[in-house]
Amino acid sequence: MSVRLAILRTAIAVRPDITWTTGRAWHLYRTHGIPQRRTARRDLHRLTTEGVLTEHGPADARFYTTRSAA
Repeated sequence: MSVRLAILRTAIAVRPDITWTTGRAWHLYRTHGIPQRRTARRDLHRLTTEGVLTEHGPADARFYTTRSAA
């Protein structure tokens, strides 16, 4: 697992009650020196395919919740 995915997984585990968006994940990544918004979007999608998150909403307003909170 990459360091950035570990960062995201930890943040999700600490706050499973919040809604995750690309913007929220991107903000988290920027605090760790990871500049790409596309990377945040791709990682959220990956966690969806792994069953960690559930995807909601249309393509232009997508958000994610933890699988247990969905």
